[in-house]
Amino acid sequence: MGGRWPIDELLVFDEAQTYTGDPTPLAASRTYQWIHSLPRILGALTATGLVLDFVHEHPWLPWPPFPMCVPTGNGAYCLPKGAPSLPLAVSLRAVKNRIART
Repeated sequence: MGGRWPIDELLVFDEAQTYTGDPTPLAASRTYQWIHSLPRILGALTATGLVLDFVHEHPWLPWPPFPMCVPTGNGAYCLPKGAPSLPLAVSLRAVKNRIART
C-alpha cells in the first residue's frame, strides 16, 4: 500500500486554529494522528473473531474536510464535480457470531 506517509509513522500537526473556521486561537494547538488504513481496521476486527455485517463508503461529510469541498444542500459537503471519486467517510458494523444487534 502506498501513500503520502509511512503507515506506522506518527503524524504531528500544529494548527493555530480549528478546522471549522473559528478565528479563536487554540490553547492546545498540537495534535497527533496515526494512519489506520481501512484494510488494517477491517483486518483487526476480523482477526478478533468479529464478522463484518456491512461496510459502507460515503462521498460526503457533515463538514468540509478540504477547501475545495462544496455543500450538498442538505448540511453535508462533498468533493466538486470532476474530482476523482473517493470515499470521505466509512461506516461499518461488526458483529460477534453473526448475531446482528439493532
